[in-house]
Amino acid sequence: MAADADADAARPRRAPEPATSTVAKEAEFLWELRKYVLLLATLAATVTYTAGLDPPGGFWTDDNRAHLAGDPVLQETYRRRYKAFFYCNATAFVASLVIVNLLLVRFLCRRRWWLRALQAAMILDMFGLMGAYAAGSSREVAMSAYILVLVILVCSYVSAHVLLYGLTAQVSAPDAPERVERARKYLLIFATLAATVAYQAGLSTPGGFWLGSLENQHLAGDPMLRGNHPYRFMVFFYFNTTAFVASLVTIMLLMSRTVSRHGFRSSALWVCVGATMVGLMGAFAAGSCRSFKTSIYVIALVGAVLLYIAIQAMVFLCEPVKDWLYRTGQTLQKCLKLDELEQRNQQHITLSNQGNGDAYLLLKKSRMYLLLLGILAASVTYQAGLNPPGGFWQSNGTDGYRHYLAGDPVLHITYHRRYMVFFYSNATAFIASLGCMIL
Repeated sequence: MAADADADAARPRRAPEPATSTVAKEAEFLWELRKYVLLLATLAATVTYTAGLDPPGGFWTDDNRAHLAGDPVLQETYRRRYKAFFYCNATAFVASLVIVNLLLVRFLCRRRWWLRALQAAMILDMFGLMGAYAAGSSREVAMSAYILVLVILVCSYVSAHVLLYGLTAQVSAPDAPERVERARKYLLIFATLAATVAYQAGLSTPGGFWLGSLENQHLAGDPMLRGNHPYRFMVFFYFNTTAFVASLVTIMLLMSRTVSRHGFRSSALWVCVGATMVGLMGAFAAGSCRSFKTSIYVIALVGAVLLYIAIQAMVFLCEPVKDWLYRTGQTLQKCLKLDELEQRNQQHITLSNQGNGDAYLLLKKSRMYLLLLGILAASVTYQAGLNPPGGFWQSNGTDGYRHYLAGDPVLHITYHRRYMVFFYSNATAFIASLGCMIL
């Protein structure tokens, strides 16, 4: 018995390092995604820097006893909202710079504090963006409450995922397959750009801001769209806010190795991505135009894209449709006597199978390039649609036979044909780019 005890004491024991191992894996995971995290931090620093120098509500253009020309309008008319916006936006800006600096040195990722500092900076960045958006994008309590409810739901949902994986860590799944890793990178790029464009659009509302106050109607710094087109403003705000928050939820879920796997399996990530796309489409339809006809055009484009995708899904996923297409193809070949040509083509395909590997790699690379093209096209067309060239009218008026309201596009009156060509071309490019990303 003593010999057995001595042998057990001398036998090397395996040190329990589940926490250390988990930390190392999370650190390595974030380092592998560093270029996407760096893209997120860079774009967040860019939009917060721009918003800090050009805050929502604009600037005073004249001197007064209460303010000087060049002072932010919201600092006088909505003092509390401006302070909340300023501090949250500044926090997000500094957190973005911290993330960039933490990702520049390779050997730091081997230290445990690097992971905790990076995660803390990312959390501060996300909540700073949410707080700045809630304070600067709206002037009413109900709208701010909507954003607050969305943030609470986000926190609860992400916390539930973290707790679930904390309890089931003993039976964690094996490493994710290649398609999951590829989808994670694609979704990160899309969610990052969607969050930045929605943040900018929410703070710089289409139509601009009132430069002066009018008793019982509006205050200086209020969005013009809310006064002259209240229903359009409400639709734009709620859709744009949904897209912004849903994109941030997507980023949060993708930044954790374990949580993102459960997000893929529970379809939570795809729901968030779908909400982001629907939010961008709805906000574009409401904020890019002022007439019912042009809004119907955008909605019809969205319906056509969704119908096309539904037909594609039905063709590839519905077995009766696939069988019918196959039988139709066989009948057509027999009628046109294409059997011999098909055999020769099959022989040619067999001989060229050696080059299929290169073709497959080319297809994978082209998929990433097409996705980037679609995301960038959607970003620039979304911004151009909400803030068209020529700016907006600052007051109501008429040019003799066309009446316009404050906040309406200037080019729609002065160069009507040019503006209509711009609008329809820009809207078509925006919807087509979203369809490209979905496909």
